[in-house]
Amino acid sequence: MHQSPQQKKSSFDRVTLYEVAEVAGVSHQTVSRVVNASPLVAERTRARVLKAIARMNYRPNSVARNLAARRSALIGVITFSVESYGPSHLITSLSEAARKLGYHIVVASAEYPVLDEIRRCGTELRGHGVDGVIVILPTILRLRALEEVFGDAPVVVLGARRQHRYTAVEIDHELGSQKATEYLITQGHREIACISGPLDWDCSSSRRLGWRRAVEAHKFPLGPAVECDWSPEGGYAATQRLLDSRARFTALVAANDQIALGAMEALWEKGIDIPSQVSVIGFDNMPESEFFRPPLTTVNHDFDLLSTTSLQLVTQAISDPQAPRLHHKIAPDLIIRQSVGPIAGEVASASSGLVDGVGTGQKRNRSLRKNFEQKAAKVSKESVFRRS
Repeated sequence: MHQSPQQKKSSFDRVTLYEVAEVAGVSHQTVSRVVNASPLVAERTRARVLKAIARMNYRPNSVARNLAARRSALIGVITFSVESYGPSHLITSLSEAARKLGYHIVVASAEYPVLDEIRRCGTELRGHGVDGVIVILPTILRLRALEEVFGDAPVVVLGARRQHRYTAVEIDHELGSQKATEYLITQGHREIACISGPLDWDCSSSRRLGWRRAVEAHKFPLGPAVECDWSPEGGYAATQRLLDSRARFTALVAANDQIALGAMEALWEKGIDIPSQVSVIGFDNMPESEFFRPPLTTVNHDFDLLSTTSLQLVTQAISDPQAPRLHHKIAPDLIIRQSVGPIAGEVASASSGLVDGVGTGQKRNRSLRKNFEQKAAKVSKESVFRRS
């Protein structure tokens, strides 16, 4: 049966601009002007065209429009270790942020964080005709080598210090870990252990440095430090090593929340109460951390802000190739929950408000928290974004 132009087609049958023009009784140029919101169309004619568009379920051909503008509306993302929480969460967040800006994400995953793999991913993305590239580089790499791969293309690099010509966006990992350690110190802790993630990851080495600098700033001896992978299993095994070594510590700074989860399980197994005997603090503020037992005090790694910022910058570079290339650092916040408690002797003597363990609903010392917040504000007087 023949279908007339006035009838609605299914969502898989593309209505053409010429068919809309035939139904509306205008030229196809007039339909094009209406679609592109041109003011050069009489209101009565515009209303007639819009009515025909609605009746026929017409959708402009974005592919054709992008071709005409020499745009694909695709942004490439090169990543590594997608099974880890950070990179995987970034991909999800980038996809959502890109959709809101009218773009789509094409992901190329590097098997290893080496130049040949980055080059392979870059070639793959060029084959898709991407307009720009976001590179998630958590590991330490000779970053100037990126210039051999991308040249003058619109590129934003996430999670790496500025050692290349491209715009870079990163969370200030050192500052976040420093804030976490400072908070433990305000609670009276002097023997603070650190469980790092793999130290060939730039963020991991920065977080360990933040712990170290906070402890040394108070002239306390460094507590024990161990390294593991980013998983709960890694945190569990690392904490067992600390306990077996008989190293002294009253608090533990974990490189991420999953490591903290494993550490908490290892402590519980040994009958060590959290936080009355050992305090634990994480990094990332993954959604599940609020439901750890006890709820985890952690540093907020704002993946959504990181994604939105990087996409805004790469789309700016696409639109304006002469846009300045800057280094943006995002200052993280500390999320205070219930996995950190005071050292009874040294801190409780300073204030009568510090009583009860976690099992009896531990009360927070307001003066100590205020003191910590003042210190934290002093450390990060700079704005959320810092240029360097």
